[in-house]
Amino acid sequence: MQSYDHLLDTLRTLLSPGGCPWDAEQGVRSMARYLIEEAYEFYEAVVDESSPRGAERVVEELGDVLYLTSFIGLLAERDGTFTLADVCDRAAEKMRRRHPHVFDPRGPKLDDAEAVIRNWERVNH
Repeated sequence: MQSYDHLLDTLRTLLSPGGCPWDAEQGVRSMARYLIEEAYEFYEAVVDESSPRGAERVVEELGDVLYLTSFIGLLAERDGTFTLADVCDRAAEKMRRRHPHVFDPRGPKLDDAEAVIRNWERVNH
């Protein structure tokens, strides 16, 4: 996706030699608290969507969450811990495993959200 590539290019520039000194000093651990803060700000924006800036604020805060998750992924890549591709692959695998009614041709046939929740609880506990 072109927009996501633009974000990644921006992050890589910030982390490159000659980029931002503060960003270059960060690590996964130092950025974890910012992710929590931004996730909470996203939640507040969603809950208060009727405010004058409603959807605009939700987009901004969700962008901050995406920015930070991507930034943390690139920091881990830099440090050799894991890659952003690892994170994406693991998330996709997890969602596919949790949705056998969608991705497994032999999976259960679930007709409503309540059945999905019951099946999820059975599979994941």
